[in-house]
Amino acid sequence: MDNFGALVPVERVDEWAQTPGTVVRPVKVIDLNSEITRAGYEPSALQHEQAVLLAGGTCVFPGCTRSAWHADTDHITAYDSGGKTSTRNLAKLCRSHHRLKTHGGWRYEQTSPGTYVWRSPLGRSFVRYPDGTLEQLGARSLNETEDGTRAA
Repeated sequence: MDNFGALVPVERVDEWAQTPGTVVRPVKVIDLNSEITRAGYEPSALQHEQAVLLAGGTCVFPGCTRSAWHADTDHITAYDSGGKTSTRNLAKLCRSHHRLKTHGGWRYEQTSPGTYVWRSPLGRSFVRYPDGTLEQLGARSLNETEDGTRAA
């Protein structure tokens, strides 16, 4: 649903559809597993939408519940450092967490569509899943596997 700010359970949509006066309009379907790439720095409207849906409707910083609809679309790897404007390199961050990532020493990567691994300046790692749940990992680098070896 446009501008709702969260994913809506199918039961709720069914309830709305049965309400007299409800108008249902078909909308485009965005494949969350497809990578959309664009030349230049600014993400397209479709990339913004895909980033919101991948974020589960909220900022992707660990524990944040602010709406992704009004959040910044961040280049995970900075554009000027070789980061592409593609959905694999974009995520939704509220303004305060965008600043924290840019100026506060936090780093993150998208390991699969909608799953983000964050590392704090103190070396603590967190996984933020598409449904917003969190898992705290041990202190290891982002490119280190669970058994302590370096990922390729």
